[in-house]
Formats: sequence, C-alpha cells, structure tokens
Amino acid sequence: MIDSKNRFIFIHIPKCAGQSIQHFLIKSFNLYNVDRRLLFVGENDGRVDGPEMLTHFSLMELLNSGAINSDELEEYFKFTFVRHPIDRAVSIYKFLSKPNQTFDDFVKKELLGSLLKSKYYFVRPQCEFICDSTGKIAVDFVGRFEDIESDVRKLAKHLSLDEGCLALFKHRNSSTRINFKLPKSWQGFKDWINSGRKKIKSKVFKNNGVVINHELDSLLREFYALDFEVLGYR
Repeated sequence: MIDSKNRFIFIHIPKCAGQSIQHFLIKSFNLYNVDRRLLFVGENDGRVDGPEMLTHFSLMELLNSGAINSDELEEYFKFTFVRHPIDRAVSIYKFLSKPNQTFDDFVKKELLGSLLKSKYYFVRPQCEFICDSTGKIAVDFVGRFEDIESDVRKLAKHLSLDEGCLALFKHRNSSTRINFKLPKSWQGFKDWINSGRKKIKSKVFKNNGVVINHELDSLLREFYALDFEVLGYR
C-alpha cells in the first residue's frame, strides 16, 4: 500500500493482520475515495510485473516495478507487521487448505509443494517482503502480530495520528496464536503450561486444533529459516 500524500508505504505480508492494518489506515487517513490503483491495493490487472495481488508486493518489487522510485524509497516511512513463521503457516493452512485436508498433508503437498509455483508470493518467507538485495531489513518499523495492540499504538505515533484514531483499529481474521517463548522461572513455566497456549505431549503441540509434530516443525523451520534468524523468532 502506497500513500503518496501522507508519504508512507505499508508492506502487507499475507496472514500477518495486514487486512486489519490496511483498513485502519484507510479509515484514519480517510482514503475511501482514493483510486485503489493509486494506493497500490487489490488485484494486479497485469499492467505491473509482479504478484497477482498488488497488495502483496514486496518492497523491492515495488521499486523494481516502478511503483515507487529510489527517492520515495528513501524518504517515505516504510512499515510492516510480521508473525511467528509456524503460526503464520497455520493461518495460511486455514485460509488455503482443501476441505478436510490435514495440516500434515497441506504442508507437504501444498505449502512446500504446489503453492511454491502457483502462490509463492503468498507463502514466501516474510523477510523476502522487507529485505533489500543485501538481505538487510529495509523498512523503518516492524510491528509484531503477537503485540499487535501495542505496536499499532506505536505505529500511530510514527504516522502522527492522534489517540482517537486507535478506536478505528479492529483486528480482522484473527486466529489463535502460539506462545513459543519459554518463561525463565519455574513458576512462569507452570503458569505457561496452565494457560493452555501450548500443550506439550510427545513432541506434538496444537494450535486451535491443528496438530504440529516434530517432523512438520522441522520442515517449516527449514523453509522459514531466514525469518527465524532475521526476525528473532524461536
């Protein structure tokens, strides 16, 4: 999403609360009557080389396609929201899987199979959206799905929005999150287990009914290795 008037670029990574952020921006800056093509959102009609959805262009794809120039890349405020890679994979599964398809089958046949050709832009690592040609993060602000309320508040300050605009934010298409960060104390560990946010049993855990075994965990960590490394997830 590009707003030339307010001089910002939002990189919408699929299944990272991007729709919620986009609606928040449209409401906060009253962009309802702005041509969607000027905002660079919606479907790609083929006039621009890149993904089938303008909404999901990476930062470098925006630059290379001519949607923005080098001066705008340098001067505009650039931001995105990211998510734990495995949690995001579960969300992609819920969005793109076939009826009654298991997560195991989806990961092996679709996410790491057919979708790499048909919808790579949708399932690719998050770092590919926001890193430059040297592999360094090239946006000014990275919010986290796990801290979405507080990070939207931080984003609003960066965009010089007043407190009243925060009431316009509503998280759409949300799904259960996984708490992957281990607590440091024994009491914290017991509280963490009792919270129900992660169940440990024979190297298997669940996310809203989705079973993730050690094999799937390893496959996803390998595919999204750069996200774990660069974005600091564990």
